Amino acid sequence: MEQSNNETQAILYWRRLPAHQAQPELSIQVLQDHSCRYLLLNGQRQGQMHLKNPNSVTYPHLELLLQLLEPLCWRHLLQLGLGAGEFSRAVTSRWPERQLSTVEQNATIVEVYQQFFLPVKTEQLLCTTAQQFCLQALAKQLCYEVIFVDLYPWPADWAWLLQQLIQLQSPAGVILLNLPAPEFLPLLQSFASKMHYRLQIFDVEGYLNKILQLHAE
Repeated sequence: MEQSNNETQAILYWRRLPAHQAQPELSIQVLQDHSCRYLLLNGQRQGQMHLKNPNSVTYPHLELLLQLLEPLCWRHLLQLGLGAGEFSRAVTSRWPERQLSTVEQNATIVEVYQQFFLPVKTEQLLCTTAQQFCLQALAKQLCYEVIFVDLYPWPADWAWLLQQLIQLQSPAGVILLNLPAPEFLPLLQSFASKMHYRLQIFDVEGYLNKILQLHAE
């Protein structure tokens, strides 16, 4: 996550959503400068799009993810968390013959993505919580070779969620996680050990984020 530099940036969209049930108040902004368009949640930059090359990636952790995907054999990728759709555009431009399904719980973020961030026409976009999606997908016996978890904030019930995702994972598949805060790492290492899963950790240069790769031993 990055703080936005508001110099020379035009405000294209600004909406404040009041707190609702378990969800805290949320401020959503779309800003633009001469080169990029940005999605900000509560003042933190959560995604962006290069105006001249929308299918490119601007964040190092997404470049790392694309490198990890390159050698894998996969047909269907599940993404939890949409942001500004940077990963969606990059994946579908590189592998147009493969299927991408994305789950985003916030309807306003979905609307902003569709209005300002060149939505991917072939992407299956579902507006629901990750938890509800998992229950529905398990009932339908769906299966994915790659699952990418990019949720903000990191869910309190992450262990339950990962257990459901393991059931949705194909036997040779992988789960990739963008871990925003390093304090969760020991908990995930313990979880992987209990589930007899191999956990690989990749540092993102210049960021606190870490990319984790989980797969069966």
